[in-house]
Amino acid sequence: MNSPTFDKLRTIYALFDSETGSLPLVCQKGCALCCTDHLSLTTLEARYLAEYLAGNEEARQRIRSARISWRPAYTVNGLVLDTLCRRPSPPEDEDSPVGACPLLSDDLCLAYPARPLACRVMFSRTSCSDSREGAEISPLDMSLNQVFMQAVEHLDSSGRSGNLVGMMALVEGKSGGEELLHNRPMPGFLIPPEHQDELRNVVRALKDILEER
Repeated sequence: MNSPTFDKLRTIYALFDSETGSLPLVCQKGCALCCTDHLSLTTLEARYLAEYLAGNEEARQRIRSARISWRPAYTVNGLVLDTLCRRPSPPEDEDSPVGACPLLSDDLCLAYPARPLACRVMFSRTSCSDSREGAEISPLDMSLNQVFMQAVEHLDSSGRSGNLVGMMALVEGKSGGEELLHNRPMPGFLIPPEHQDELRNVVRALKDILEER
């Protein structure tokens, strides 16, 4: 998995893991309530994941055998652009059934080191199994997650985004990807004023990664 773009993706993943590593999170091995089939990723992330799983036929077959029960209605940068332009975004599909991620085996991820950013941003400060409200994430955490999601999409701005099953079919050449969303360049980081100072260094680091030749 050696390419300049993969290197940038790995660097973004590492930066995110570093930023969240100091947070008081309760997530641990075997905690899989948030690992559902409502998982979106970019073409670049799907290619990275496919290369990681190249020697794991069990994992690849799990994805091929899964059905698509949900599709994202927009990309993160698409949503940001709609917000900046003050126009409505397409409604999300909130009625589709939620199942387990096909890459889960005994509540463990078969691709944990190469998991997409959408998986990494699923963390909590309280135990989901002990709470009726599910994961607890602060507004600042949500802003942190969004700037990273924006950066990953920008890195693959000529690619597509979609459900895990559809994206893996695309990168394996089994689908033309007509149903997938087109990624967008970042129109700017959309950060609430109260979070801008705290995220200033992260934003600078992400810009440096994206602009590196």
